[in-house]
Amino acid sequence: LIRCFGGKGFRMSLNRVSPDLIRKIFEAHWNVETKSSKDGMKLAAQLLNVFIQEAINRCHRVAGDDELNPTHIEKILPQLLLDFH
Repeated sequence: LIRCFGGKGFRMSLNRVSPDLIRKIFEAHWNVETKSSKDGMKLAAQLLNVFIQEAINRCHRVAGDDELNPTHIEKILPQLLLDFH
């Protein structure tokens, strides 16, 4: 999902979250076979993709011209979680 590289600071790259990954996460969390529609999994994957993209955008706004680092995530996370609640 988000990859972090050490050495020269912190860099993020985004890979899309697939509905199959969401289904596997749900099954692992509830430890039972979940009944969910394909549309429901697509919607959950889309929501997670929007959440991740919004986190990256907010980190860039906080960082300005600086390279991203973990403190930028710490700064945006409380408000991001409230906004998506």
